[in-house]
Amino acid sequence: MSTEVSKALTFLKWYKKPSTFFKDIFKQDPYPYQAKVLESLKDRPRRLMLLAAGGTGKTKLLGAIALYYAVVLSKFDQSPYSIIIISGSRDQARNLYEYVRIAFKDNPILSEEVEGEPLMSITRLKNRSVIKAVPNSLKAIQGEHHDVVIIDEAALAGNFIIRDSFRIVAQSNKDVIILSGTPMNVQGGELFVEMWEDEERYPEWRRFHWSAKDCPSISIEKYLEAQKDLTEDMFYIFWEGKPYPRTGTLIQFDKLKKAVKGTKLSKVDPSQGSVIAGIDWGWCLDANTELLTKNRSWIKIKDIKENEEVLVYDPIHLETYYLPIKNIRIRDYYGYMVHTKHRNLEMSIRPNHPIPLLDRHHKHLHLHKAGDFVTHHYVIRKAIFNGEKIKYYKIPGYKSKRKDLELHKDLLIPIIPFLKLLGWYLTEGYSFRKGVVIVQDPKVHEEYFKEITDIIKQCGLQYSIYKNKIIIYNMRLQKYFSKLGKSKQKYIPKDIKMLHGELLIHLVDTMLKGDGDQYYPRFNTYSKQLAEDFLEVAFKTGKYHGYIVDRKKKGYRVNLSTTDSINFKWSKDLVKTQIATFEVPTEMVVTRYNGKISIQHNRDPTAIVIVQYPKDPSGTINILYADAWSREQYEDIHDRIEELCKQYNVKTIYTDGSDVGENQRLASRGLNVVPITFNQNKVQMQTNLKLIFHQERIKVPEEFVDLVRQLKKYNWDTSKDEDYVDALMLALYHKEETDTEYYYKII
Repeated sequence: MSTEVSKALTFLKWYKKPSTFFKDIFKQDPYPYQAKVLESLKDRPRRLMLLAAGGTGKTKLLGAIALYYAVVLSKFDQSPYSIIIISGSRDQARNLYEYVRIAFKDNPILSEEVEGEPLMSITRLKNRSVIKAVPNSLKAIQGEHHDVVIIDEAALAGNFIIRDSFRIVAQSNKDVIILSGTPMNVQGGELFVEMWEDEERYPEWRRFHWSAKDCPSISIEKYLEAQKDLTEDMFYIFWEGKPYPRTGTLIQFDKLKKAVKGTKLSKVDPSQGSVIAGIDWGWCLDANTELLTKNRSWIKIKDIKENEEVLVYDPIHLETYYLPIKNIRIRDYYGYMVHTKHRNLEMSIRPNHPIPLLDRHHKHLHLHKAGDFVTHHYVIRKAIFNGEKIKYYKIPGYKSKRKDLELHKDLLIPIIPFLKLLGWYLTEGYSFRKGVVIVQDPKVHEEYFKEITDIIKQCGLQYSIYKNKIIIYNMRLQKYFSKLGKSKQKYIPKDIKMLHGELLIHLVDTMLKGDGDQYYPRFNTYSKQLAEDFLEVAFKTGKYHGYIVDRKKKGYRVNLSTTDSINFKWSKDLVKTQIATFEVPTEMVVTRYNGKISIQHNRDPTAIVIVQYPKDPSGTINILYADAWSREQYEDIHDRIEELCKQYNVKTIYTDGSDVGENQRLASRGLNVVPITFNQNKVQMQTNLKLIFHQERIKVPEEFVDLVRQLKKYNWDTSKDEDYVDALMLALYHKEETDTEYYYKII
């Protein structure tokens, strides 16, 4: 039999029985559940969902499926397949793709199909099929279009990636999506479990499930041991492969109580294992972000003075007001920032920093970490200003020779008519020697002309009409309005900007009538200061957010919006900049970045936790030290960390890897620093933390009050006040050499 005939028969065998394809390329029989999934490919399903326990061969199966589409089905369809594999992390993507590369390398028939050499993340075949592997990253999948999307660990990949998979295959007539993973109910990844459970809403998906007990390589003894040792939710999710609602705190209260009660500070024990530190770097916003100050308008954080009053957001009453800012700290930063840019929203924030979001009903505020793909929540960009409420506005009197007119007395005008009059003056008015003129053609805008005359009457003022001009002969008003500048210098007085938002809405709506558009809210002016002032008072009404466009010779346009609905996408960039931390009593502040307003959380301290591991892997981990800093200068923080590492003889420091510069500076002091990609490893670290407390393998000294407080309330989705817990999870990321077998067994 010729080689070509033999090869053709092999392809025919693979086509008719896909499970034999798995056996031939990996030199092992597929597990029964793997074979069942593979055999289903003969029916050409367009939607597949695999929900299974961890460590049961999902990743290898997905590698075989990708190869089957690219090599076998493409040959019989006489049409190439373009396949993209998206994983929850870079390591997962690398592991899955490695199965593909090994198969091409070890199987002579497959190796003949490759065009050139398989590259690190893409393989091209002679039949024009392509297999590409990428991590969970917006940049990685942006602009991608393929025939088949395979998402490994779909819960970790996240809701956005799952939804975007439909776009990726939209132009293909093959249109195949395969979701696979362990049913982790992680924040931002709930859709995978929701789709699995709701068969009525998603009937087109063919579902496959298996547990660790179904896996031939996992003994019944290991299965029973896990059932005994693990918490119920961990066993259900990672061993049964079944969804489990993640409610309540991460650590059971009785387990935390046992870990804390009677535990005193201990010293380093030379007879025990390694001393390890975990550091969660703090500080949050780009220092070029602006805050709205009471006396100087918008000022960059790095230029704001200590105790200067800035506009803060009250998350309880959902309103804004001015309070002093304290403990401002600025530092140079070389590391990753997450960035979102939209027509009317832009932010630049350190990864994992909590962002306040409102739910779809605008009733409940939730904190989500920067970089998360969050649905049905909105960045807060509107909030009413709790300013001064007055009934009358005082126009100052002046000295005059005419005693009979009593011009030295202040002129009191009802506040709402006055704000409307001010709005018409700033947009359509000017001052002359004896009074004030508002221009309005009664033939063009009869309703506006009548409105202005009615407002003047409500103010208790007299007016005359000359053609298209309404003239108010009042010297006190003239002296007041003339100070507001001419066309290119006009501004809104500071005391007006301090009024309550319920009053300011009358000013804003009037100015939109004068030099703007009410239906597509925007305001035009030649005065840069007036544009800034108008945007400020519009925001303070609680009705609008917006931004300013410099139209050069055409002046300035303030574009406003009343809606919150926006799909913001994150990018992650390595940058050199300055970042800041500061304190305000409400913990939330009104910010502006590149002219776009949003509400941000302000404080993010640097936390360190030092632990000592036991020699016996089943022994007790002791927490030796825990502290956090937010008011100190960063050089002082580095000095203190170095001092602590020498004092406790720290072997390794595990840090948040996003802060490249601080990790490098710490390493330059001779310390062994291991950066960890926090987001990609967070679920595993949370699981490890929960397990260690559940098995009563850790002691927490009572003195570490803040750490205990955070542990009490910490849950799977905590995004605020968790710095100590994050540092502890980083310290517990370490595995002693003797731990390897033990950790493999329980996780």
